[in-house]
Amino acid sequence: LTRVFFPYNPHKHLNEKIKNTLLDNIKRDTPQEKLDDLLEWTKQIKLIKEHKKKLKKFPIGMVFSLSTIRHHALFWLTIVLNLIVIFSLRAPMKSSNNDQFCSNVLNGTCNSTSPMYFQPIRSPDAPSWYMPVLYILGSIHLLLSIWMAVCYFVKNGKNVHYYSIPFIQSFCYQKKKGLLRRRLLYQIMSKLNQLICCGKISANKPHPKEYFQIIFFSFDPLYRLLFLIFSVAGLAFNGYFYCGCMIYPFIKNSVMSFILRALRKS
Repeated sequence: LTRVFFPYNPHKHLNEKIKNTLLDNIKRDTPQEKLDDLLEWTKQIKLIKEHKKKLKKFPIGMVFSLSTIRHHALFWLTIVLNLIVIFSLRAPMKSSNNDQFCSNVLNGTCNSTSPMYFQPIRSPDAPSWYMPVLYILGSIHLLLSIWMAVCYFVKNGKNVHYYSIPFIQSFCYQKKKGLLRRRLLYQIMSKLNQLICCGKISANKPHPKEYFQIIFFSFDPLYRLLFLIFSVAGLAFNGYFYCGCMIYPFIKNSVMSFILRALRKS
């Protein structure tokens, strides 16, 4: 046995997210394939590290390194805003001046059977402090949401694929594969395809998800955009839409990640 010395820097290590990604996605069919795939993964990890170093060199690069503080602030602020909405808003009380909205009054009351009957939509009853608090906390929530969405797409910009939708690709592959089995129909459709736009119809199997690839139409990118939309809508419409932000506290939860991983594998 001979001693082998590997260059090692104790200050550089893989975070738990990258470790879990490697464990979940590395190919294990043969020892050689496992080794080759591990080398490819490490190359991609190196590129990601270099991309992060470049971001830190920018004047505002410090913003991208404060993701933990931003996550905890957004986590608690989302919960607090939803609790304020739940316990502060009340259904509006019936007022006695409804008749001013009614054009057909019968025996001193509004005739609801009349086609001209109009019941106004009232704003919810809320304490006097509700709107100022909502605007202050909602504005902070909106700024943190913009920060979160921008950081996600800047950090993962090179890995995001905007043109591939796995479900549609798989559906088209199955349909083309079925078309190839029907020779006469395939010849007719292939001729039409050549005349209209492209060449012959071919059923190419969709490529599997590769190293740190993120599909734009998958959950993570789309939910961050929806989260930003819900934050804007919550600030604009009395806080109702903050309920759409309540998935965020569970995104980085370790128990939820284990459940999702088990569901994907099954």
